[in-house]
Amino acid sequence: LGAQWNFSDSGQIYGFWSKGFRSGGFNFRNAKPFFIPPGPTREEENNTVEIGLKTDMADGRVRLNVAAFHNEIDDMQRELNIGDPDVIVLQATINAGDVTIQGIEADFAALLTENFSINASVGVQDGEYDSIDPFVTILEALLEQATGQPTTVIGPELPRLAPTNYSFGFSWDIPAGNLGLFNLASSYSYREG
Repeated sequence: LGAQWNFSDSGQIYGFWSKGFRSGGFNFRNAKPFFIPPGPTREEENNTVEIGLKTDMADGRVRLNVAAFHNEIDDMQRELNIGDPDVIVLQATINAGDVTIQGIEADFAALLTENFSINASVGVQDGEYDSIDPFVTILEALLEQATGQPTTVIGPELPRLAPTNYSFGFSWDIPAGNLGLFNLASSYSYREG
């Protein structure tokens, strides 16, 4: 469900809500089903709200996009790789719990001359577990009993969630007569975490 307002020929403000699903399943390849039952893994549900601005300026030579988002994920699925002396690694998917992720993103591009352009982007996001599935606590206790070591299955941090990321670059087209066009480009990107 979404809406947008074109406040000019080259700009719009938009907002939308969407709901997505990731199917549940079974861990049939699990080598130790008494530690991690074969399933079923429950369906993951994601509710997303996003609002943003998209605009072109300076006769289309400058573009700026900005967005803010908020995701609520119920029964988030996590892939586990747990070290085990008998089978080396136990692989399984579990429902870790409920998660909230929110953030802002912006990107910018400008054609400074007919042949030279620059671009940049930045993103800041934060996420946390709102609740942990009770099975996670049981699994940690079973693994600790089997190994004699305290075991954290999911940890407090969300995997692959970069609190900050940014990039910038340029592109320079160099006419070369009958040889065509040479392009010199470079970019740099950073992803925290």
